[in-house]
Amino acid sequence: MEMIKAFFKSKANMFVIKMLLLYVGWRFFHQLVLYGPLPVIWAWWHFTVGLGSFDARISGYILTLIGQHNTVSGIHIDFVHPERIWDMRVEEQCLAIPAMIIFTGAIAAFPGPVKSKLWFIPLGLFLIFCLNIFRIVLLSIIFVHYPMDTYTFYHKYVYVVITYTLIVLMTIFWIRKYGGRTGANPAV
Repeated sequence: MEMIKAFFKSKANMFVIKMLLLYVGWRFFHQLVLYGPLPVIWAWWHFTVGLGSFDARISGYILTLIGQHNTVSGIHIDFVHPERIWDMRVEEQCLAIPAMIIFTGAIAAFPGPVKSKLWFIPLGLFLIFCLNIFRIVLLSIIFVHYPMDTYTFYHKYVYVVITYTLIVLMTIFWIRKYGGRTGANPAV
């Protein structure tokens, strides 16, 4: 019994439990929006298509700036070459939503001044968003100019490692700079 009490008194253990609950909550929510009532599915679909279209427009603009001829229509980034047309789609899985939720949950779950969280969480979300745009641009170039094996490797592994490394580094920064401070004059 004492071991159980000691386990739940540990801040590190409670942080891990909160993160696991956040993950389970996200998976439950995601299943609801994918397979739940029609209005929920419809709202989620419109949200992800809107965000995917926004990401595609920004990525298409950057691709044009670096000399990659493309057209953007909704979530589609098309590359037209004499021999064929390549169609990249920025779908729900491409929007970094789980990464943003994990980052937000990590900062929100760790003790610290709310005032600092109110600027640090949006900053982190913006950095994850920028990294995701970079990912879409890089994957588009790889998709058009390199073999499918290279694209698959970058799509499945490289981005995941880079994104979650960024999240871990931002969380470590948060913990070292602000974590646990709850006094009247927290550092902001």
